[in-house]
Amino acid sequence: MAATFGRALVTVPPQMASSCEVRQYIRWNKAYQTWRGGPPHSGFPASAAYDTWHEDRDSADKRYGHRSGIHSDPTAGADEYLTDGRRDQLNGSAYAGSDAPQSAAPAGATYNFQLKVIDRANADTVRASSSIITVNW
Repeated sequence: MAATFGRALVTVPPQMASSCEVRQYIRWNKAYQTWRGGPPHSGFPASAAYDTWHEDRDSADKRYGHRSGIHSDPTAGADEYLTDGRRDQLNGSAYAGSDAPQSAAPAGATYNFQLKVIDRANADTVRASSSIITVNW
């Protein structure tokens, strides 16, 4: 996944880049939740329901695209903001992220993913979103 603010992929003017974050969302279906006995891993609360969008995270509750704060865990090439190819977590206008969902699941189980550009300075307004990507297990 990649996003550059102010270009065709994401329609956010560059002057707004520092207030925007690219977030990844996930939902899974009932077949997955029944097989797993709950959400995908321990980073999600046990109450996280299937067929509902949740902000994606790892088992330590770190989440893609957070520039700072308790959910931020910048990683080179996998979750970071850049300016001219250099990490610039607070002001970067390009986002580089990577995810490789791994699971064993029965036929009929699915994950859906979607990226959204969230404007933190304007009440978390969604400024852009990707198509939904489906992983059929």
